Amino acid sequence: MKAREVNRRIERLGGVMVRQVRSHRRYVVVFTDDNGAEAKAATTVPQHARDIPAGTLRAIERDLQVALGGMAAMNSGTYRVVITREGGLWLADVPSLEGAHTYARSLPGLDQAVREVVVLAAGLPDEAMPSLVLEYDYHTGDSDLDETAREVRRLRRQADELAAAAAARTGEAAVELVARGLSVRDVAALLGISPQRVSQLTARAS
Repeated sequence: MKAREVNRRIERLGGVMVRQVRSHRRYVVVFTDDNGAEAKAATTVPQHARDIPAGTLRAIERDLQVALGGMAAMNSGTYRVVITREGGLWLADVPSLEGAHTYARSLPGLDQAVREVVVLAAGLPDEAMPSLVLEYDYHTGDSDLDETAREVRRLRRQADELAAAAAARTGEAAVELVARGLSVRDVAALLGISPQRVSQLTARAS
């Protein structure tokens, strides 16, 4: 089903488009709940040219069920994104935000799409997109592959943290050793870096 048909169906249900960020539309449906009180349900519809995947259609239908009318979106600053694979496409859902789902053909493209959806669902300004903190939970359909990728990402995070700590400590040590009167070449040998790097670190600190 194309996005335009989904848009029309939502609008026939009384849905109103409240905002659009690039290729995603945010719809809100106002209804009366079982207690006679006014309630709202919200969803996000990707406006890509290709058919919307069945998984995303199910998520849109789920969003517009009356039972979800009062669910509030949580803005914690970090958003968990559940990624699944369907028919050659990557599907994304943000569980903490009502109606926050999208899809793309590639994971880099999906990242941009998810950022658009999050600012729509959380009511954030467009300028917040680049700084959003997203935690991806990948489900490719192969549990062994998912676990391997998860382990590699964890190790790479640890390596990045260690590299940052080593760089900071190296700079501090180079400055301290030069200040104690050691030559640039001696400091380089002690720290396992080049004399040129020692000169750069000490010049930056002066």
